[in-house]
Amino acid sequence: MNGYLRVKTPYFLASVVLTFWAFNSFMSAKDKHHFLKKVTTTEQKFSSSAPLSYQSEEVRNSTSSRTVISNKELKKTGNLNIENALQNVPGIQIRDATGTGVLPKISVRGFGGGGNGHSNTGMILVNGIPIYGAPYSNIELAIFPVTFQSVDRIDVIKGGTSVQYGPNTFGGVVNVITKEIPKEWENQAAERITFWGRSSNGNFVDPKEKGKPLAQTLGNQMLFNTYGRTAGMLGKYIGISAQGNWINGQGFRQNSPTKVQNYLLDAIYKINATNTL
Repeated sequence: MNGYLRVKTPYFLASVVLTFWAFNSFMSAKDKHHFLKKVTTTEQKFSSSAPLSYQSEEVRNSTSSRTVISNKELKKTGNLNIENALQNVPGIQIRDATGTGVLPKISVRGFGGGGNGHSNTGMILVNGIPIYGAPYSNIELAIFPVTFQSVDRIDVIKGGTSVQYGPNTFGGVVNVITKEIPKEWENQAAERITFWGRSSNGNFVDPKEKGKPLAQTLGNQMLFNTYGRTAGMLGKYIGISAQGNWINGQGFRQNSPTKVQNYLLDAIYKINATNTL
């Protein structure tokens, strides 16, 4: 039995040419060298001044969990202290120790339950500066250095971005921004009086305390918060701000007399093109 293979000449020639072209293309591509263009990556540290609000572009583009309590929010919510302002921030837990915000017990993402309550994986900053005596070994505060009246806004950063502020910050950072020095000189005075409640008989003074000095009767149900500030620029480049906050009276707990004096002095020197460091 005879057999034969019949191939159509035009299709056979086309397949041979295509195979030869593909082989040559592969071999020539194998000998070529490709050089990538120069690629430059840059990074910018977060400004110590912090965004003005949660709607700022820096907050929206942040790769970490970030919350900014703006000055408007601080005033609108009627917070009495920094402790109250941080209560609604996700991942932040506050344990009340004094009732006046003098020493809030701050826990970041569940860390910080022992000792004085401050998180050993989170750091508190004032204007971007650590406020601890030993920030690399012993994160604790004897007293909170800023009272609520001095605060302009609060920036809370949680996650990987916070590690740029130090080795003990992988839980988060609470950056408290104080009031900015204004261009024009200004003075401010404020008084806040809080009544904690009446006595059992419906009056401000309990019958058992009748005859005692007013400071020991009515004063035991009142908390006075006095604030004063003078600030402004001295010329184009130098500015100064002096603040004082006095908290006196009785906290909402019985037998918790409070006396706090907080003073804050800020100065600024704006470096121009003719100055060097």
